[in-house]
Formats: sequence, C-alpha cells, structure tokens
Amino acid sequence: ANPEYAGTLHKLRAAVSGVDTADRDGQLRLYAMIGLTWLDDPRAAEIVLPYLSDADPLIRQAVIGVLQHLPGPRTNDALAGLLDDPALETRGQAAISLSHLGDARAARVLIELVDLASYERARASDAKKFAAPQYVRDARVKAVEGLARLARPEDHELLARVAAEDADSLVREAALRAVGTR
Repeated sequence: ANPEYAGTLHKLRAAVSGVDTADRDGQLRLYAMIGLTWLDDPRAAEIVLPYLSDADPLIRQAVIGVLQHLPGPRTNDALAGLLDDPALETRGQAAISLSHLGDARAARVLIELVDLASYERARASDAKKFAAPQYVRDARVKAVEGLARLARPEDHELLARVAAEDADSLVREAALRAVGTR
C-alpha cells in the first residue's frame, strides 16, 4: 500500500472526526468528507456513516451528499433509512443521493419532491424552509433528474405530464430531457 495514501486517509479520518479544535465552524470536517470521495476507498463510507446522526444539520446534509459517491450496501441502506425523515430537505437529499446510486427506493420521495404542495407543507411548519423560489425549483429539477436516472416505467406518465404542463420552465425542461431519454 502507498504510505502517502494511508497518511491521507488517516488525516481525513482525523479531520472528519473533529479532533482539530481549530475547526470551530465545522468547515474542515465538511471538506474532509468531500475529500474522502476522491480516494475511491470503500472504507470512506464507514468513516462518514456515523455522522448521519450528527447534531449539526449541515454535517448531516453533507454526509448525505457525500454518500452518493460511496456506493455499497451499508450506504444505500443508511440513505434509505432517511426516506421517512420528518424534514423534507433530509429525505429529499437522501432520495437524490440514492438515485445517483441507482436505488429505486428513492422514487417515492422523488415523486414527492416534484409536487409543489410538498414545499408548501414544509413552509407551513417552518416559514424559512424553501422560502426562496430557486430552492424549490432546484429541488424539483433534481427530483425529475433522479426519476430519469432510475428510469422506472411507472414514472413516465408523471414525467410526461410535468414536461407538458408544469408552470416552471426549468422543471419542464428537465422533464422533457427525462422523457426524451426513454
């Protein structure tokens, strides 16, 4: 084994664990988690999986995003375990990450993310959530792209309807691309 690689993995593991007390805002941990994806090492998932239960919601979101680059049964199962999370943003990010891994368990939440009413319900419980229209648009586009990646025949009708009728041109465009790939 390359000693330089082993040293890099050790340093990233230490940074992710937060042992560096100079990292008060958690930025080093976030960058270290992203760095783990570049190593293409199955042990990387084992390093970040425990942080799915971190108290800091930004760390949890980062882990969910990082896991889409670290395939494996434990990764998929951990992400699937978040599909019933009470927070739309958490279950949505987990579904998007699962779609990158080709896991159809994501479909139910991706369909939820396409529906504008989902964001209205999230805002009803917290007015700050999805308050900016671009966040809603971005999430909806990513959900449509996720459904396209999964390529499930049962989603074709929804994607065709969104492509034909959605009020948001970027969401419509994503759905058109999705329908065109089938």
